[in-house]
Amino acid sequence: MEQLQPFAPTPAAAAFKILCDLDFRADVLELRYRVQGPIDDLALPMIVVNPQFRDELWTTTCLEIFLQEAGQPAYEEWNFSPSGNWAYYHFQSYRQPSGEAQRLQPLEPLLWIRNDHQLLLQVKIPLPQAFTTDRHELRYGLTAVLHFKSGEKQYWALHHAGDKPDFHRPESFLGEGRPN
Repeated sequence: MEQLQPFAPTPAAAAFKILCDLDFRADVLELRYRVQGPIDDLALPMIVVNPQFRDELWTTTCLEIFLQEAGQPAYEEWNFSPSGNWAYYHFQSYRQPSGEAQRLQPLEPLLWIRNDHQLLLQVKIPLPQAFTTDRHELRYGLTAVLHFKSGEKQYWALHHAGDKPDFHRPESFLGEGRPN
């Protein structure tokens, strides 16, 4: 179980804990995120009936993962919104997109469970073929944006590299895993 840290601890952030469990399989990565704290303090987007690809999910509460083959400049970014919408992007190198956003569908719908003190996300995402062909070592960055009803935003990650929140920095991808 991985635990994320806020970039700039504040009283609002201190009331929260964000954990994530990852399970790498042959061609799928299963993520189980757990946001613990006073969930009613968060600005959560409305749940949509037909979830789909949406840009800029990071502008409000969302959970994310960045995946990179060890030693390679290219990486993948997945964003998951409590609305049910999601986004997937491929980058050739640091903040250099490979083109238009990739509109890939997760293998199954996002499973969000919410109560007063916890927000859970379970999702299975397809690993790009390049990651699974030779079972390369993968580096990952787990990240989250918490948008509070007060207007405050908190940026969470396994590791923050730099003097401002920047989830794309490869030196922040400290987690390691390998498809089975």
